[in-house]
Amino acid sequence: MYISAGNFERVNGLIRYVGTEAAPDETADAVASCRELGLDEATDTIIGYAGSRSGLDVLQILQSLNQRGKRRDADILLERALASLIRLQS
Repeated sequence: MYISAGNFERVNGLIRYVGTEAAPDETADAVASCRELGLDEATDTIIGYAGSRSGLDVLQILQSLNQRGKRRDADILLERALASLIRLQS
């Protein structure tokens, strides 16, 4: 809706919220929905935000993605989360 209306500020805010603060199942739903709609840039952005969440959140999102058969997105999230942890360790 926001995309078709050209309200990209709202879209960006929604993507940020879903990636950083929404319940893990909601984040997984958003990833799956965006991927199915061909919104690859939005999907990648959500996964990027989600990769910097707490370890428990990341694990719950990974589980939800795997249960939905979204293994590719789960793998990308795992890579982003590991990269985020490595950056924090440096």
